[in-house]
Amino acid sequence: MEPYILKTEPRNISHTETGSLAHCPRCSSVGYAGDKFCACCGAAMPLLCPHCRTVIRQRIALYCPHCGLGLERKE
Repeated sequence: MEPYILKTEPRNISHTETGSLAHCPRCSSVGYAGDKFCACCGAAMPLLCPHCRTVIRQRIALYCPHCGLGLERKE
C-alpha cells in the first residue's frame, strides 16, 4: 500500500485562519467546529457553543443549555 502523497504544496495556516477546532467523537481526528461531519470517517461532528464551548447534543437546539446563548442555524 502506497502512502498518501499530497499533490500540492502544504500552506502555512495562521492561528486566526483556523478558527475553532473540534475533535471527532468516533476517530478523534481534528476538524473545524462548524463542520457537520468528520472528513476522515463521516461521523457527525459535535456542535459547540461559540461562547462557552459546551457540546450541544441536539442539532436542532436554538439556545445553549449551559450559557443560554442564542444559536444560529446554518443549513
